[in-house]
Amino acid sequence: MGCGSKKSALKKASNNNNNTQVFNNVFIDACTQDLIDNNEKAIQLYKKCVDLNDQVPAVYFGLSKCYLKEKNSNLALENAMKAYQLDKNNVYYALHYAQLLQKNQNNKLAIEILEQLLIKNPKDKEIVEKLDQLYVNQGNLDALIQLHQNYIKNAGYQLSNALRLIDLYKFKKDYAAVHQTYDLIKKASPLKYQYYLEDAKVYKEQNDETNAILNIEKANEINPNNFLSNFELYQYYQNKDQVKAQKYLYQAIEDPKTNAQEKLKYLNPLVQQHLKDSSQKTKVYQLIQKLEITYPNDDLIYFTNAQYFAHYKDFNQSFERYKNAFTINPNLFEAWLQSLEVLLQTKDYQQIIKVAEQAIEIYPNTALFYLRKAHAQNQIKYNKEALETLLIGSKVSFLDEATKNLFEYEKAYAYFKLSQLNNAKTSLQTILTLQPNHPQANELMGDVFFKEGNQQEALNFWRKAVQKEIKNITLDKKINNQNYEE
Repeated sequence: MGCGSKKSALKKASNNNNNTQVFNNVFIDACTQDLIDNNEKAIQLYKKCVDLNDQVPAVYFGLSKCYLKEKNSNLALENAMKAYQLDKNNVYYALHYAQLLQKNQNNKLAIEILEQLLIKNPKDKEIVEKLDQLYVNQGNLDALIQLHQNYIKNAGYQLSNALRLIDLYKFKKDYAAVHQTYDLIKKASPLKYQYYLEDAKVYKEQNDETNAILNIEKANEINPNNFLSNFELYQYYQNKDQVKAQKYLYQAIEDPKTNAQEKLKYLNPLVQQHLKDSSQKTKVYQLIQKLEITYPNDDLIYFTNAQYFAHYKDFNQSFERYKNAFTINPNLFEAWLQSLEVLLQTKDYQQIIKVAEQAIEIYPNTALFYLRKAHAQNQIKYNKEALETLLIGSKVSFLDEATKNLFEYEKAYAYFKLSQLNNAKTSLQTILTLQPNHPQANELMGDVFFKEGNQQEALNFWRKAVQKEIKNITLDKKINNQNYEE
């Protein structure tokens, strides 16, 4: 080679080095603008890179992302394709291109690209996840199953892929494969009791109680405090082995990770079922005692247990539990309401007034609380106070027809006791106009007429008050003796 040729070669090499340096500087600037989302400037610089060297896939990849941020899907796809074509082995370029193809409804080509890529990268989880989405879009169940089976074969056991396979096998109703996969998970994670419970659930769907119970018992061995496993074992053994059944039930109640409300979803129907069978009284009592010991500050536990005592007419014990319930949670409306109902059974009128006043502080627009308070006041001869309570209640509460009649009756009773007989008549007539056969109103109207000295009219109303299905000893005496009875 002559001197001239050597000089030419050196000049060309120098130019190439200069071009490379210029390209690198421009590319770095483009990436910097891209990172700060200055897309217009980044696109301008990436295009300059193309002018300098149109064979660098990273430039087209950058351009594609910028166009995507600018919501120019066509140019984003075009540049993604160029990046992929220049380097088909690059996972990032292929995934990006496939994603844009999917958005462009070209799932077939996206799948072809990623399937080829997966052959070269069989352990790449991101490719598997993207293919999963594409196969789902196609509704290709067999391809989905094969995809995850191959991934586990190539990359080794992965919990997420095993669980995905279970979902797919369930959809295909391949229960043998479901159980085999659960066995694989249980072998890999022997202390994860939840997978025994999930496997049991599938066996139950197949009506295979034997294998279901075996899995639940294994789960219970691993974690004896789990509520659901214990409750299911209780249900299984309650008619087979009472000792085992009670053991599992108590273990269920003691589960520290399941709150009382969640447990009551299962236990409350059990309590209601046992209340229908008097032979279960002791068993239910033991259950509610266990609940109270375990949850001494839970309003719904006390509310549930109060129903037990009310059912067996132990109204004092029932009230104490309703009281505990509304003391813990003053917003538990039904506890206030039911506590007044059981107090009516005990005729503890002072306590009724006290509870009703507390309830009115929280629910000032609830007519029933005023009604219960007024009724109690009437029964202990606080008749003026009863009228005041009813007046306030009628002003602040909405009264439907039935409640209005109850208010009018208590007003009439108070007026009668205060010897304001015309006012009593007016209230009673309001009721009898709408309900001429109202038994209590007819009886009280009879009492009013008797006090006025009209014995015959009193008898007429007393007789109208008689109910064949309900025995009223006091009313019978009034009619038979033709005389007023307290």
